Amino acid sequence: MQMQRCSISFSAILSDNFFVILDTVQGGLYQIDQETKTPYTIEIDDANVPTTLTYDPVRKDVIWVDIAKHAVKKKRLGSTEEIAVRSGVDDTSTVTVDVSTGNIYISSGGEIIIVSPSLDVTTVVDSTDINGDIGKIALMPESGLMSWFESGDTSRIMIGNMDGTNIRPISVTIDTPEDIAFDLEDGIHILIS
Repeated sequence: MQMQRCSISFSAILSDNFFVILDTVQGGLYQIDQETKTPYTIEIDDANVPTTLTYDPVRKDVIWVDIAKHAVKKKRLGSTEEIAVRSGVDDTSTVTVDVSTGNIYISSGGEIIIVSPSLDVTTVVDSTDINGDIGKIALMPESGLMSWFESGDTSRIMIGNMDGTNIRPISVTIDTPEDIAFDLEDGIHILIS
């Protein structure tokens, strides 16, 4: 049985008590009401093929990697406008957002790129700083730190300042993880899965 893309539309955005999900099978983005479990479609261009998703709760922006257009896009909930914030990203790119500034952090191949809310672009980590492709990025804005994993000849977990300074490995003998996050309770430990 083939699943049909959810076609529920909402006339007003859910303002609270929801989460945003990515349906990687059908390529849809949805808000899910936490109480009723009702899905609401976030309308995006049908040509999108989203692979990674993040949400900025301060600005109400949904941000995703579109591998069909090799771009990172964002859309404000309740808006009809999709904005391409960065083009030329690869199929393994990931995205996360610093909610304190609205800066979008993109890993694409051997780089970490920051795109500001005004769409200014800064490369903070490039191939001279790393050992392979960069995976997902974890941010800890309160401490000014970011961490990510690399896959190359040797997989390793890296940490550095969010501006790309003071980069150093913290583990070099791990398998390549799927995800990475800071422990929000202590801000010190890094969790991987």
